[in-house]
Amino acid sequence: MNQTTRNEIVWRHYCGTSQRAIARLLDIDRKSVNRVLKQHQRQRTEKTQDERSPRAGLLDPYADRIVQLLERYPNLHVGFGESGIGWLPYALDRMDFEYEDRFRDLMKLKPSEYWRRQCRATFQYDRIGARLVEDIGVETLMWGSDYPHPDGVWPESSKYIDEQFAGLSPEVIHKITCENAGKFYGLIN
Repeated sequence: MNQTTRNEIVWRHYCGTSQRAIARLLDIDRKSVNRVLKQHQRQRTEKTQDERSPRAGLLDPYADRIVQLLERYPNLHVGFGESGIGWLPYALDRMDFEYEDRFRDLMKLKPSEYWRRQCRATFQYDRIGARLVEDIGVETLMWGSDYPHPDGVWPESSKYIDEQFAGLSPEVIHKITCENAGKFYGLIN
């Protein structure tokens, strides 16, 4: 497995992945990962100890770890499988607000910028999310039928694509239904 492949491993959720597994996938040693995470935790603690706001501790340990990994390994890409997308505009906007309000000095980029650079989400049928693709980032979305699972939309995939993507350009629909996944999984450039 080459370095690019290692750095583009898809995770359903980060929280269940151990630091040792991350280090092995990225071909780095565990001590390096731990050092980065501890340094970031120390910085976060120093910055928030004197804060008066109850939101001072909003960035939880998982978020801290994810931010550090995304900062340190910009070629690492994370996929949120079967997560839906309608929740993303609110979550990204809220995280950006907290970044501007409390955490600007702890991160190099806004959370939404990390999202657009390194994260992707899949969905089957999400009418709300489909209306907000520009807010989420067209390049971050991957539609799927969930074939062969019985709760998926196949064999009526075309119906669901037409219905939820009505009003989007053919170019955007092609990106969401084909191109983005091909790029994410390394099938096309």
